[in-house]
Amino acid sequence: MPLNLRKRTGLGLLLVLTAVAWLWWEMHTSGRVQTTTRAERNEPTQPSAANTKGATNTAQRETPGPMSPGAGPAMAPPPTSVVVAVNEIQANPNAILMALSPEEAAWLDRHGYPTEEELARVPFLSLQELERRHDNGDRKASVLLAHKFLEEGDRDMAFAAFGGAAQKGSIYAREQAAIANRGRNPDPALAHEYVGFMLDMELARIFGDHRVDALIRRELPAGAVDAYVRASVLASLPAQLQLIAEDAKMRGVPMPVPEPRPNADLWDQIDAGSVTEVTVYARPSRPPGGP
Repeated sequence: MPLNLRKRTGLGLLLVLTAVAWLWWEMHTSGRVQTTTRAERNEPTQPSAANTKGATNTAQRETPGPMSPGAGPAMAPPPTSVVVAVNEIQANPNAILMALSPEEAAWLDRHGYPTEEELARVPFLSLQELERRHDNGDRKASVLLAHKFLEEGDRDMAFAAFGGAAQKGSIYAREQAAIANRGRNPDPALAHEYVGFMLDMELARIFGDHRVDALIRRELPAGAVDAYVRASVLASLPAQLQLIAEDAKMRGVPMPVPEPRPNADLWDQIDAGSVTEVTVYARPSRPPGGP
């Protein structure tokens, strides 16, 4: 439903976001899609587990046990972690769901990214239950419902469900909505298709996910993002940010603000292949409707 565009008290925040959009777009799309990695700039890399005597391709990390009596209050154990070969991460289509630190795991949870285990359970989830939870405002259920529709070949319904989750603040859903929308109209001759895709990806980047470049490289053919696409996206970003702000105010929820995803440097090193192994932190799976 069209939103009335009028002056809001959040105009200052919108101008800041628009400025961020302009700077990030110029930084990341000046003549190419793929960004220069920090590894190519000779920045220091994280020591690889491959350089440790006796390291294996994938090994379970030890986590501290409970504190002994009298040592103070017990602390929650850190997330389970494993050492994973970089080539396995590069080959994983769901690598965007991986966390390379507890802080990144928390960021993924805050911004609506499911776990790989949750996606694996989608074929066994009830469509009716997911729809009920989606209708009740459950963001995670909206994401899983969209994947359920994709599984059944209904890209239109998947696009709508991802859009609903994106409205609730899921950066993951915004990225997946862009991918699902391309699948609805896969004609590579449609330049506006790339504009819509890139617009959603740049919004996801503005709100914090530096991994959009990996999705762009995976989803678009080389050279797809030309001068026309870049100019169209840049021109459209302020209006889209305005719509997001108006929608948030209409629904009585805070305007989403940028929160950078951790570990940008380490992910650049993974993309460049300048490390051979990294530690990946597992995230607990929760049922739709859970905390």
